[in-house]
Amino acid sequence: MSYLAIVKVENNSIAKYESFEFRSDAKGHIDKYGGFVVDRPKSGSMDYWIVDEVAKTITHDSSTEAADKVAYDALAYSRSRKVEYPSIPEQLDYIYHNGVEKWKTDMILPVKEKYPKGDS
Repeated sequence: MSYLAIVKVENNSIAKYESFEFRSDAKGHIDKYGGFVVDRPKSGSMDYWIVDEVAKTITHDSSTEAADKVAYDALAYSRSRKVEYPSIPEQLDYIYHNGVEKWKTDMILPVKEKYPKGDS
């Protein structure tokens, strides 16, 4: 088990903290700098921890984290395409020498077919 000395909270999120192996060390830290001590949550990203300063607790917002993961995964095709497309200078050179229609069919369409929207 590890502990967090929460020193500063902004908008129900942790803005400043220190992590400690022992509760007594975390308590000593807040005695010096202020704040409160909580058990470090066992799971979830810190981005999804919600702080209640009054109750001196941290909860994990798993539903928002799950929704964000779904949204991120839904755009996997876009990230894959971006890596696969040739550089802008290469594409412009291809358009100059071969025309826009040939550029679409030779450079763009194969990538879009390889990574269609909706495939994750």
